[in-house]
Amino acid sequence: MFGSFAQTVTPAARVSYYTLAGRLLRVEAQDDWTAGWVANFLNGFYLRRTAAPVQERAAVTLKVRRSQPPIVPSGLQTFAINHGFCHTDGTQYFLAVDESLISINEPAAQTIEVCFGTTAHARHPIALVNTFSYGLQAALRRAGVYDVHAAGVLEPKSGAGALIVGASGSGKSTLTLKLAAHGWRYLSDDMVVLRETSAGLEIEGLRRIFSIAPQAIEGSQLPRLEAALGAPVASDPTKRRLVPEIVFPDGRAVSCRPRALFFTQVTDASETHVLEMPARRAMQQLIRFCPWATYDAHTAPDYLRVLARLANECRAYELRAGRDLLHDAARAADLLAPYMKE
Repeated sequence: MFGSFAQTVTPAARVSYYTLAGRLLRVEAQDDWTAGWVANFLNGFYLRRTAAPVQERAAVTLKVRRSQPPIVPSGLQTFAINHGFCHTDGTQYFLAVDESLISINEPAAQTIEVCFGTTAHARHPIALVNTFSYGLQAALRRAGVYDVHAAGVLEPKSGAGALIVGASGSGKSTLTLKLAAHGWRYLSDDMVVLRETSAGLEIEGLRRIFSIAPQAIEGSQLPRLEAALGAPVASDPTKRRLVPEIVFPDGRAVSCRPRALFFTQVTDASETHVLEMPARRAMQQLIRFCPWATYDAHTAPDYLRVLARLANECRAYELRAGRDLLHDAARAADLLAPYMKE
C-alpha cells in the first residue's frame, strides 16, 4: 500500500494548492508517496486543485510527513477526543491520534502539521484517514471555513437549502439519496462547510463521495446505480462508496443559503415525525456535532458566532425517521418540502 503511488507522483507534486469556499490551501508533502496519498484522499472531497498562485498568499498551509512523531511538550492541558487525546496551552494544539500527531501551530503561523507515525497501527488505512481528517478540518477552521457533520440539500422549487444534521447512522445519506432521486439538488451526504459572506451565510459541500447502507438502495430503480457503487467504506464495511455524479449528473449544487435544519435520528416507528425545535435547542445540537467550535480557543469565537447565526436564521426541526422513508421512495421529498417554504 505504501508504495502504490511512488511511481506515478513526481517531486513537483510535493507542493500543491486547493481552493474551497473562496479560500486557498497550500499542501506541502514530505515525499512522493505522501503527496500521492493526500491527492487520492482529497479526490473524495470538493477541494479543487489549482495552479500555484502568482501573487495570492495561501490562507493556511498544511504540511504532511511520515516519521516518528515529535514529543509533545509537557505540562499541557489534556482532554480526550475521538481516537486519541488533545494537548494544549490554549495557543498551540497537539492531537495524538491513532499513534500519529497533528500539530496546530500558533495562530500567526497559519500552519498545520500532520505527522503519520511509524507503527503498524498508525499506518493502517483507517488511522491515516482519521489523522489527516483532523489536520484538514483544523486547516479549514484557521482559514475561516467551519465544518458541520451534516448533509446539505436544496429544495427544487424554491432553491432553499436544508442541512440534515446527525451522528453516523442517523440516516443522513439515506435521506440525501432519496431526496436527490426526486429532484432535490445535493451538496454532500455527510460533511459541509459554513462561512460568512457579505450576502449572508453560505454552505458548500465538503465530502464528495456518498457512504450508502444496503437498505437505502435495496430495490432502487436509480439509473447507473451499479456503475456508481464502489468498494465498501474502510471505516464502516457495512456501507459502500457511491459516486453521486454518476447517478445524478446534474444534481450537484456548489453552494446554498440555508433555510431549515433537520436534526435526524432513526426510530423503529412505522411513520416519520417532524417536530419543531427552538433556536436554543438547535444551537446546542449544532455544538454537539461541531465540538471544535469550543475546543479551539483561537477560532471558537467566530465558529460559535457563525453557528449561532445558523440556529437563529433557520427554522429547526427534530426529524424522527421511521420505516416509511425506506419503503416509500417519494416519502422524504413529500414530507420535507412543506418545511422549506418562506
